[in-house]
Parts: sequence; C-alpha cells; structure tokens
Amino acid sequence: MIKKTWLVLPLLLVGLGLAGCESSFSTGFNKDLLSGLQVTNDGLSYDDAYITVDGEKTQENSFAVGDKVVMNFEGVDYYELVDGKAFPGAALLVTDLNGKEMLREDDLFAAYAETGASPEDASILTVALTIGNPMISGEKYKWQAHIWDRKSDGVIDGSMDIVVK
Repeated sequence: MIKKTWLVLPLLLVGLGLAGCESSFSTGFNKDLLSGLQVTNDGLSYDDAYITVDGEKTQENSFAVGDKVVMNFEGVDYYELVDGKAFPGAALLVTDLNGKEMLREDDLFAAYAETGASPEDASILTVALTIGNPMISGEKYKWQAHIWDRKSDGVIDGSMDIVVK
C-alpha cells in the first residue's frame, strides 16, 4: 500500500507543476488543411487565424492579380505591457519556390515602436498582400507573415503557399 501512495504522489506533483506552466506560456502549431495556412506561436497566443480576400473569409490559396489578400490574427495576447501598452511588430515576405524574394517588408507596424497600442487594438493584427507585379500569373509563391512583441521574445508566424491565377 505504501508503494502505491509514493508512486501516485510524485505523478500528482508533476501534473500540478505542468498545469501551473500552461497559464503563463503559449506555444503551438495549427494548419488549415484547405488553404494551407500554417501558424506557429511561441510566447504570444492567438484565438483565430484566417485568410480574407477583399474582406471575405476564404480557404482558397489561388488568387487573381489585383486581389487584396489578408492574413488575419484575432485574439493576440500575452504581450509584455509597458505602461498599459502593447508593442506589436510585423513583417511580410513573399518568395518564389526557389527562395528568390519577390516582396519584403521588415517593419509594417513601425508606428507602434515608440507609442505602442492598447492591448485591445493589438489583439487584432493583419498582414495584407496585394497580388501583382513582380508575381506572375500561373506561378506559385510562399507568403510569410512574422508578428512579434517588441518588448519580449513572443512571436507568431504564419505562412502559406499561394498560386497566382
């Protein structure tokens, strides 16, 4: 009987220790099997990630020249707040299948670097891409969005392969 008690007690303590870690740390991986949108996060969390075209949700990965495609991240949380403000950053990269850069924006949210944003405003982040030159109709590309917290190591990365119609 004593052996069973000693075996259960360490397992219970390990379980409680892991449960305590969950509430202050966020990491994960999610993939939309229809669109191919893949999202990983470490330190920052999010409730939902999805694609819109001209404001409408879609699970497509093929877009026409002129389409405004947006990677949406809702419920972004766990920023390290400074004076009640969040300091999000975002970057965008589009490459062809050989890794050649087609489009690169290193700091889409530069305006927040000094002033920050309310946690409510920083909880909904978007990275937009207008399909066009230098992308070519009939070709495939990799679209990547990188979101980070300027005050911690927290990140969210979204990526998907797209086809230009």
